[in-house]
Amino acid sequence: MKQPVNQKDLRRHQRFLVPEGQPLRCEGIGMPCDGVISVFGLGGMFVRTRDSHSVGATLALRIHGIGDDIRAECIVRDVHPGGFGAEFTNLIPAEERKLKSLLLSLKP
Repeated sequence: MKQPVNQKDLRRHQRFLVPEGQPLRCEGIGMPCDGVISVFGLGGMFVRTRDSHSVGATLALRIHGIGDDIRAECIVRDVHPGGFGAEFTNLIPAEERKLKSLLLSLKP
């Protein structure tokens, strides 16, 4: 993902492209959201989906990865045709451990 020359990347966490052969799916808990995660990091993710959500919307999601599912609350920070970027919020320690383990499995 290329940033314009004069625009600073404010992310605090490294992000990883999810390999195509290792799909990560997510689904909404109590609201419609069915998608595939294409970029993933400790701070958030980009979800490719047909479901639309507004910037600032709070979502409860279940992430289906390798091993245990991860339940995460997030805030939609960016919306593009075909998906949205979301920041993780209020991760309980057990879910954060699962998230870190999943990230380790995605590192090249």
